[in-house]
Amino acid sequence: MAAEEEPRPGRARHKRRQGESPSWSWKRRLALGLSLLAIFAGVGIGLNIVLFLHHSSTVGKSLVEADQHAIARAQSSGQCVAASSTTTTTSGTTTGPPVKAILRSSKLGLVAPILEGTDDAELNVGVGHVPASSWPGATGTDVLAAHDVTWFSHLNQLAIGDGLSITTPCVTYDYAVTSHQVIARGAPIDQSIAPRLVLITCYPLNALFLTPNRYIVYAKLTKVVHQGQVAVPPVATAPLPTITAPAPLLSQPLDLADNEELLGVLSFTGTPSTDWLQSSGPINAEALVLKLYFAALRTGGQDQPTWWSAIAPTVPFSAIQPFVGARITATAVTVHPTLNVTGTALTGATITSSLVLADNRQPGTYAITMTAGLSGTNLVITGFSMQLT
Repeated sequence: MAAEEEPRPGRARHKRRQGESPSWSWKRRLALGLSLLAIFAGVGIGLNIVLFLHHSSTVGKSLVEADQHAIARAQSSGQCVAASSTTTTTSGTTTGPPVKAILRSSKLGLVAPILEGTDDAELNVGVGHVPASSWPGATGTDVLAAHDVTWFSHLNQLAIGDGLSITTPCVTYDYAVTSHQVIARGAPIDQSIAPRLVLITCYPLNALFLTPNRYIVYAKLTKVVHQGQVAVPPVATAPLPTITAPAPLLSQPLDLADNEELLGVLSFTGTPSTDWLQSSGPINAEALVLKLYFAALRTGGQDQPTWWSAIAPTVPFSAIQPFVGARITATAVTVHPTLNVTGTALTGATITSSLVLADNRQPGTYAITMTAGLSGTNLVITGFSMQLT
């Protein structure tokens, strides 16, 4: 009879019943559970985003359609004519928020309803008007906010000079983009005297979560179109001064749209008339003063004393010497123009800014102050200082 086989030392004998699956360790079970949870969570988040975007688009389009019908009814019923003698100023601004308003951008294909407030109830379906800001056409800054993934997802595609418009039942306000900026969340937005539009959203523009930064687009009011209202006579303004300079300088791009500067608050001194402040006068005067400022920067950068003597006849060329051979690498602070106005006449101006210069004898950040005044009918530079900070 054969001897029973002894088990080999150091090895255990495992027996498995027929059809029995090997047992899983708790670690493998936990990993599988967590993986499934992650998959379900991802699907849930994705589905939630899709539903949110669909809800925002569907409800928003319904609001736009309702607003368009309300605006058309107001214009056809004569309400605008009745309102023109009671509830509007010379700029066509109503005494309170319009019941309906639509923001448009042909560049972005944007047609969005404007709602009062910036809570989730408003921002989930449209563009929200910041209650503390002005309404379109009024003196001051009108601030509109929207989510970056919905209505304002392509704000960065707006170029300087691109048009925006806000349509209310009786008035359409046209704006032109002047600058872009990225600021920290909660940073104040400067108020202005001249009518101005500010669009604000989260940055980066494709973020699906709250971010610490905000993307800002600034635009200036360029035209007010009244629908069915009694025509408002244009404000009689004094003619603007001229800038006399050599043709090679004047042929260069000297407008704000051609120069990468961040424009700050437009301020006033003197005694400007109320009607002038509500007209296009401030915008035109500001553009003239900025043209003189950019002419000064280009004159210094191109080392042209002859040009300088034409635009700054009483100021030595040494005042702008740091610009000779320099390259502007950054704007340290926004450009702040202050206009001195008597009635409707521009009598002088001051511009403050801060620029970072490189490639000159003393590179660094310079605080700049330029003053301008009248020499006959010409606007000329009467003072120019550059302080290395």
